[in-house]
Amino acid sequence: MDLVSCKKCKRLVVPDGLGVIKCSSCGYQAEDKLGKLREYLLEHPCASIQEVHHKTGVSISTIRDYVNHGDIHTVKKMF
Repeated sequence: MDLVSCKKCKRLVVPDGLGVIKCSSCGYQAEDKLGKLREYLLEHPCASIQEVHHKTGVSISTIRDYVNHGDIHTVKKMF
């Protein structure tokens, strides 16, 4: 998992991968969009990009950016 900087105190934080980034130094919490996507896709691996967008609230352009950078992968439907 990648380290991120806390937006409030600028210390390094390790995202939990479950949709929330919480700084242990100052207590600041932020949304972890990638973690939220990964959590949803683990339970719904064949979900369409539109479904993922509606269920997670993450924009379609952000989802596409994560796919293009290799952070999440697409699954081809069999039918």
